[in-house]
Amino acid sequence: MIEAKVTGSGLEVEVTGGDSLPFMLRPRLSVVVPLEQVRGAEVGPAVTTGRRHVNVVASERRHDKGFFVCARFRAPTVRIDLEGGPYRRMILSVPDPESTASQIQSAIAGR
Repeated sequence: MIEAKVTGSGLEVEVTGGDSLPFMLRPRLSVVVPLEQVRGAEVGPAVTTGRRHVNVVASERRHDKGFFVCARFRAPTVRIDLEGGPYRRMILSVPDPESTASQIQSAIAGR
């Protein structure tokens, strides 16, 4: 399962079960980003590359901040734009992308 939620002053992304296994065979992965680094969130397109999952922590250049992608094949996604942290974008298949994006947008508007 892939979840993204605002907790206190941060954005917590938790990946568990089969979704987390490709990340170094972990049963659980948790990433917390300070809310100050979140620039926006919106519903993204479904990922159509790969088979069942696309799990990537990648950068375009060797020293560039990269992307954190944990998406199920053909599942809708939420795209979270970041600044000043280890990633500049997260692309996640969450149970309700519209609600997740709205929750994040409300939290950053109220800071």
